[in-house]
Amino acid sequence: KDGNLAVGEITKKYSDTVDDGRVISADPVAGTSLGVDSRVALVVSKGLPPAIVPNLVGDSTDSAQDKLSRANLEYNESGEEYDNKVPAGAVISQDPFAGTSVPQGSTVSVVVSLGPPLVEVPDVFDFPVERAIAELEDAGFKSETYDLFGVSPLNRVATQDPAGGTMAPKGSVIELGLI
Repeated sequence: KDGNLAVGEITKKYSDTVDDGRVISADPVAGTSLGVDSRVALVVSKGLPPAIVPNLVGDSTDSAQDKLSRANLEYNESGEEYDNKVPAGAVISQDPFAGTSVPQGSTVSVVVSLGPPLVEVPDVFDFPVERAIAELEDAGFKSETYDLFGVSPLNRVATQDPAGGTMAPKGSVIELGLI
């Protein structure tokens, strides 16, 4: 307006250096002599180019942060949850989902696994081995047995590791020493 010129064709283009809505360039360039009401074509920034959110589910937090950094995205750990299938320290879920197009610099929030939930180990001391194994399986544990003295004529539990009453991840192995 100040130069008595008119806006011509407007083209929009992504830019790493010019903010969204700002002019990147003009044609003809500044300083060119033009007649009154001549049209000037403008290239206007659409802001940063979009980034495609990578799949982070199952990745370690270090790997997830690295992938996001390479995609010019920010990492945010929004929570932790127990999960029977995803190992501790790995990403369970993410927001936005993998494959989503977002502006560079956007934040991707992840939920990280604490591993399987901890449950109380049943105390099976002095149980017959079959009953001890059944109790452990009912509580979600596996068991391994060994004879404390090479033989176990009583076929009873004399030791267990981890001990009854302690907390252990569901699905872990409880070692039973038999006498």
